[in-house]
Amino acid sequence: MKILSLIKTAAVALPILLVSMSNASAAILSFNPVVSSVETTDTFNVDVMISDLDMTVPEYVGVYDITVNYDSSILGLAGVTYDNYLDDGWMPSIQDDSASVPGAANVYELSVLDASLGDFVNQAAANGAFRLFTLTFDALAEGSSALTVDVSSYLGDDLGDAMAYQAEQGLVNVSKKVNPQSGVPEPGMFALFGIGLLGFVATRRRVS
Repeated sequence: MKILSLIKTAAVALPILLVSMSNASAAILSFNPVVSSVETTDTFNVDVMISDLDMTVPEYVGVYDITVNYDSSILGLAGVTYDNYLDDGWMPSIQDDSASVPGAANVYELSVLDASLGDFVNQAAANGAFRLFTLTFDALAEGSSALTVDVSSYLGDDLGDAMAYQAEQGLVNVSKKVNPQSGVPEPGMFALFGIGLLGFVATRRRVS
């Protein structure tokens, strides 16, 4: 009976342990800042970050095809800026974001570096956490838009093999632009001042 009990316990515990190990070794995709607070007509940036890479292996990112979903009635994609962690600044990577559509920013980058030759210097120096790319948005209207990594997104190592990852969400809150008060008096103020001045002069004349 004790042996049967141990077998049942192991059968339950092993899958939990495997899931825990899988989650522990997964890289994390996140947004920086996690929450952005902007006003209508503002242009602002959101970085897409990767962290928790296992550098004891080491684990290098060689390719990614990431789609970031957002509310196109609130935000408009204005541009994509790639960082140099897949090209080390001297060997250009292949970059493409032409498949982006309103509501879905699709960003692709493929490295031509070779880890066996000692490439990926920038990733090695980053110690497992760095910025993949930056999204530039225009705030179109009031409201809140979630930023999410689409489930179809792909992350691969320096050999192109799939890498496990977990994706965190971001949020953008857009409020109405408040125009600062101008220091130049409005025409109505000049009219009121003129009426007051005329009244003062008329009063002085009656007194004299």
